[in-house]
Amino acid sequence: MALVILDAMEVEEEENMMERGKLVIALAILVACWGLCMTGFFSVIKREYLWTFFATETAADFCRNTFLLSKDPFVKLMSAFDNQVEFMEPIKDQVKLYLRERWDELEESKPEWWNAGFISQIPDFYIPRDKLSQLNEAAGGKRRRSSISVRARSVMRQ
Repeated sequence: MALVILDAMEVEEEENMMERGKLVIALAILVACWGLCMTGFFSVIKREYLWTFFATETAADFCRNTFLLSKDPFVKLMSAFDNQVEFMEPIKDQVKLYLRERWDELEESKPEWWNAGFISQIPDFYIPRDKLSQLNEAAGGKRRRSSISVRARSVMRQ
């Protein structure tokens, strides 16, 4: 009886070894395919974006850094208000101060992007108090804030 059990265990072990061998071969094939796909992927993407796969900067960090480092008012304000407004929470006072200092200048120069659609993206907290009351009066009460982003609106127009 003991010999039959030992013999059955040896047969089962041989079958497991065959299965293990097949699994190793399958794994090697999958790893090779993955490697080829990754090589192909990295060879066709634009080199200027290669760093984004290895950077530890989050989207919120990127938006804040763009606001803080850019000299262009359009880039600064788009980074602040065409993304999640929560991204600017740590620097909200700086954003508010920047907008307060530049509001009149933007109203006078009227760049193409400074329009009612863009202004509707700016939360009330960031708008200078006197300008907010003017916007509210012009709207006949409380101004209506847009629930759709400027980027989405420009895509819908096309």
